[in-house]
Amino acid sequence: GHTAPIFSLEYSAEGSRIVSGSEDRTVRVWDAKAFTSYRFPQIEEGCVTISSTPDCSRVFAGNLGGKLLSWNISSDKEAVVETLCVHNDSIFAIQYMPGLDRVVTGSRDQTVNVWSMAETEFTKNISTPLNKLLGHKDSVYSVDVSPDNKIIFSASGDSSVRLWNSITGE
Repeated sequence: GHTAPIFSLEYSAEGSRIVSGSEDRTVRVWDAKAFTSYRFPQIEEGCVTISSTPDCSRVFAGNLGGKLLSWNISSDKEAVVETLCVHNDSIFAIQYMPGLDRVVTGSRDQTVNVWSMAETEFTKNISTPLNKLLGHKDSVYSVDVSPDNKIIFSASGDSSVRLWNSITGE
């Protein structure tokens, strides 16, 4: 298992996988029935938060360096981690938006960003978010998305919860 505190867990919708992220600089993919880990990519800096596609075939992690990491774990090949610099400080929250192939991140830099993970957009310009949601006065510790992907929720150390239109950012 992990050798340092575990900050985040994600359970696949169909129940076959669990993904965990730890300060030990690993993200582990577990067989949910046997509870054995079978993938554990090493990442730079501690992993603070994770999210994944509903079947856990693609995993996203945010780390203390403000990087969004992504990799496909659906094949038998060793997972290739794509590292993206996306925030000016630690990423504390991440949420995948099913159906839209987008990821929402919340950071110590007080911003909420929406990123496209579609292959064509992903390879072109990941350094620019689709939306940069500003308004919090402290670190953003949690983000979530409504089931229809229309509303993004964010919670901050400034004691506020904000609701954002996922398309317009308002």
